[in-house]
Amino acid sequence: MVERHLAKVNVAGSNPVSRSYYQFMKVDAKIINEEKASVVLEIEVDKESISEEYNSILQKYQKQASIPGFRKGKAPEAMVKKRFKNNIDEDVLSDIIPKAYTEALEITKVAPYTVPEIKVESFNEKELKFKADVQLRPEVELGTYKGLSFHQDEYKISDKDIDNELHKLQERFADFVNKDDKKIADEDNVVLQVEAYNENNEIIKELSNENHKLEVNKKNLYDEFYRNIIGLKVNDDNEFSKEYPRDFNNKMLAGKKILYKIKIKEVQEKKLPGIDDKFAKDVGDYKSLDELKKVIEDQLKGILDNHISVRLEKSMLEKISHASKYRIPERLIADRSATLLNDFQKNLKQQGHDFNSMIEQKIIDLEKIKAEVRTQSLKDLEDYLIIMKIIELESIKVEEKEVDDFISKEAQNMKQDVNEYKKKLSQDMLSYIKQDLLTKKVLTFLKENNKIKKGKTHKMEDLMKESGRKK
Repeated sequence: MVERHLAKVNVAGSNPVSRSYYQFMKVDAKIINEEKASVVLEIEVDKESISEEYNSILQKYQKQASIPGFRKGKAPEAMVKKRFKNNIDEDVLSDIIPKAYTEALEITKVAPYTVPEIKVESFNEKELKFKADVQLRPEVELGTYKGLSFHQDEYKISDKDIDNELHKLQERFADFVNKDDKKIADEDNVVLQVEAYNENNEIIKELSNENHKLEVNKKNLYDEFYRNIIGLKVNDDNEFSKEYPRDFNNKMLAGKKILYKIKIKEVQEKKLPGIDDKFAKDVGDYKSLDELKKVIEDQLKGILDNHISVRLEKSMLEKISHASKYRIPERLIADRSATLLNDFQKNLKQQGHDFNSMIEQKIIDLEKIKAEVRTQSLKDLEDYLIIMKIIELESIKVEEKEVDDFISKEAQNMKQDVNEYKKKLSQDMLSYIKQDLLTKKVLTFLKENNKIKKGKTHKMEDLMKESGRKK
């Protein structure tokens, strides 16, 4: 039995040629395996069609063949067939499989989504049998999406929240003074050399750093780090171990015991400015501290409004998703997963980490990452199908003026000429902008056509604790 995948065969997802072009061909096609998002077609081409195609290709090679001892085009057919067998076979298959596949789609009424995977099972000059693994078009059978009930929580901004933001600004505008001969104290900034080792005493390059900058703060550091740094001076060194829990949020460290060797290279003492009217003028040319506080309050309100909106939109899509049925091709999930995994690798690289090295040293579990990426990919695709189906059912549209208005606003925000800014936008970017505006319209539609009830009231500091990460 012949088994080979034909990467060179051009098989389109829809009819690549007009029916009159291949009307002579007789094809037997049937579905031998059917799943939620794919089918396998078994296709057999009649002997006469194969023989006619094979002889036609063979004659072309015979006319063009230059074989020693014979004038061009005069070599015996048997010799040409033997000498160019592989080339003839490939040409025959490349020509006949797309036609046979197209005819098979007509027979089986299958609607493909992507180019199929073709596997030739048997082939000679009088026979061709092959299978086509066909990914079907993604579809969603939408559940109820109107008249549902959702709860929207609220967050209250307190004076303490505003004071916290003022203290963050105070930290940003702090001065630092070298203290070479003094011991490290709380809130000092230090530069240290860090070497990290795994349980096999092998250095972990991704966790090591010649010049690691760190604020010595008991609130933000793990006890092992704080205890082994506080009280040291420039040129002092130390070593200690840290064992991370298995559910640690940083997957590179989860479940690992790491040995750290450190050397203090620089120590600076923090000098904070006072929080008063002068401070307000220094940080943003505000007339008074009260004006600065009002600006901070407005900014926090904007952050909260966005958080509340995003959380509501997520809960709406989740509820609709649970009531819906999907047909999503595996290849589409795989493509999305590959994109997300690539993004994950890029993020690691930007942080100075090597993805492959981290896998080799078992700092990250590749299979676990792949499983998480697949789950997220499936969720992304389900949300996309829901949004696209609602666009279709509710005839939601974005006018060109809306796109132009969005672009104009973006150009103004970036202080660029609108026409020049628009010239820089690719067709893909314009399509993305339009899709983003459509998505926002769908989410607005859902909010307007479902009951939004008042949920729980939280403190803003609860949100900060929820989203914060201990370092």
